[in-house]
Amino acid sequence: MQGRYQTATGERLTFDVVIAATGLARQTIANLSTGRAKRLDLGTMETLLNFFSDALGEQLTTGDLLEYRPDA
Repeated sequence: MQGRYQTATGERLTFDVVIAATGLARQTIANLSTGRAKRLDLGTMETLLNFFSDALGEQLTTGDLLEYRPDA
């Protein structure tokens, strides 16, 4: 999503940008971006979908945010 955001807006996506726009906690954003999150709250997912949908000017779905990587 970072690349899509930068292409659409011409700006670098930082934690501070996401935090300011969404009100989510820095630790939440950090855990999600590094793959350390153990679960994703539906409210958090909705907030991120709204943020990215607005920023990119298109309606996104959970499939745009989530990537499944089975444990090897």
